[in-house]
Amino acid sequence: MDEIKGFPVQLSKGLEFKLKFKKIKIDKIILAGMGGSALPGELLKNYVNLNIPFEIHRNYSLPKTTKNTLLMACSYSGNTEETISALKEGLKRKIKIIVYSNRGVLTEMAIKNNLPLIKIPGGIQPRNAFGYFFYSFTKTLDDLGLTNKTKEVKKTGEWLDKQEFKTIENECIGKTPLIYTNSLLEGVGRACKIKFNENAKTPAFFNVFPELNHNEMNGFENLNSKFVVFYLKSAVDSEKIKKRMKITKNLLEKKGVKVIELNSPGKTLLQDAFYYLHYFNFLTVKLAKLYGVDPWKVELVEKLKKELSKK
Repeated sequence: MDEIKGFPVQLSKGLEFKLKFKKIKIDKIILAGMGGSALPGELLKNYVNLNIPFEIHRNYSLPKTTKNTLLMACSYSGNTEETISALKEGLKRKIKIIVYSNRGVLTEMAIKNNLPLIKIPGGIQPRNAFGYFFYSFTKTLDDLGLTNKTKEVKKTGEWLDKQEFKTIENECIGKTPLIYTNSLLEGVGRACKIKFNENAKTPAFFNVFPELNHNEMNGFENLNSKFVVFYLKSAVDSEKIKKRMKITKNLLEKKGVKVIELNSPGKTLLQDAFYYLHYFNFLTVKLAKLYGVDPWKVELVEKLKKELSKK
């Protein structure tokens, strides 16, 4: 529990680093990463609203690049094979590259090729380093003259540290959690879903308004499992989204589905995002204890990696 209690400090203090290059022309950004290393990029994309293309890449190799593309290669372990593949391709194409990692092959490649390396602190689970990655990404864009957001991120961390969290993990026992948000919090919804998967070792899913009203909600006509729906409400929800949330809740409750509306005390998108991330840190670790599972082990993932490494 101490590991997640210190989460706000990742934002309020962040990481101190200086990039070797500052004044460079960038006309596209590709953030390559998998799992928890890529999720902060999704929130960043919605938060900074850049005037250039910003793509999250979750795969091998790289999509189309220009000579002024910036590749942000991210892997906490430094051994994520998809990200290593992207970095190799970036080196081959001779584009601009910054590496974010704690150790492993990615770190070794950065040092060998004299690439800017942002060292993420060790000793925590990759999914719990969200704040370090987000702060580092934001500071990178600030240092490159693309944004001016670092101060707000630090203030958000200070605000988050003052919040109290009363979780309702008992509502999740024996049910599959569904996380529903507005589209600006899509990365947060995905991250909270992953916390259920990795911490509580239980299936969970997420979706966004208004898209889910056009497809997913039809699945509640023929319920074969028990679900609990979490609404992550935000200060930036539009009136149209609020209306959809209200009507959808009424329809789901008529089908016998529990809908829990969570209301962040935040006043900004960033405060809401990190409030919910921290809320589900606590909830899913407590749920893991109720289920009698270790929240920090990811045995199935390790077994998969072992099988993939076999020739």
